[in-house]
Amino acid sequence: MKKILSLLLLGFGLYEASQAQVFDVTKAIADPFTFIFNDGTNTVQGYIYSTLEKSTKCCGNDAIYLEIKIDPNGSTISAKALTGKNECYKKSIVDIIKHIRWNTANIKSPKSVYLEVKPLLACANKPDDNQYVEIPLPKGGGQIVTNNQPSNKDVVKKDNHPQPTNDVFAQPLPKPKYVSAGDRKPDESHIKSKIDAPGPVAVIPTYKQGETAMAIYFKSSLRKAGICGLAHVLAEISVAKDGTVKGYRIFNTNTEQVANVVGPILMGLQYNSLPMDQITYFEFKTDIDCTENAPKIDLTQVPNFLKVE
Repeated sequence: MKKILSLLLLGFGLYEASQAQVFDVTKAIADPFTFIFNDGTNTVQGYIYSTLEKSTKCCGNDAIYLEIKIDPNGSTISAKALTGKNECYKKSIVDIIKHIRWNTANIKSPKSVYLEVKPLLACANKPDDNQYVEIPLPKGGGQIVTNNQPSNKDVVKKDNHPQPTNDVFAQPLPKPKYVSAGDRKPDESHIKSKIDAPGPVAVIPTYKQGETAMAIYFKSSLRKAGICGLAHVLAEISVAKDGTVKGYRIFNTNTEQVANVVGPILMGLQYNSLPMDQITYFEFKTDIDCTENAPKIDLTQVPNFLKVE
């Protein structure tokens, strides 16, 4: 009976092993926009969570935004944690990211992309909890990734540290209503035209890498410029057909310091391509926590500069 039970347990163990996903990061290529590896199953976040669990003493919960600079040949030039409170997590995740190769079919020059990870691992209440040790370059042959989220057995209750508040974007102003020009006649070129063909269609400019990446870029740029606490900006932006910013007018900011540094940051915004040059309105509110004990600001309670009826 014991022999039969042993065989059954062995068979179950083999079944479980077959369900685990053998993943070799040294042979995988990650998409820098979806963060999914070319096997179509594993994600960069999942690989990070698995490696943290297997190869580090990091523990607790955190929310970390990463800036990752990618070389056109697919290697990671650099990785930097823009937010987060756990140094063990931050340093270890940077180690992990540096080993990842990227699909750069659409990247012709060094490019920065942004990624959020939320590690959640139980502490063992040992002296070496959260003691950082450098993670070496992985050897080929396979890393086991069983889940793209932290394991259930490692989930701990969240602490009382508030999570990063979402940055707030205001909606663009509506198009102005048509106003009659009075009794002025159209010019001769219009009268003699033979066809009233439709012109380029005006569209609302959209951010090239999405609102989350744009928020991270804007917030991190303000922090690098020395801004702490509330930063609130309203500007009119002229966007070229290729999505680059041609110029801007700052309508309002909450402080003179923000007004002095925000211009070059606005010029760095990237939009999707447009049928023609467009004017849009950009309002951004963020709470830049430069110190761990800085008071948190509820951005939903900060009135918008832009009033839309």
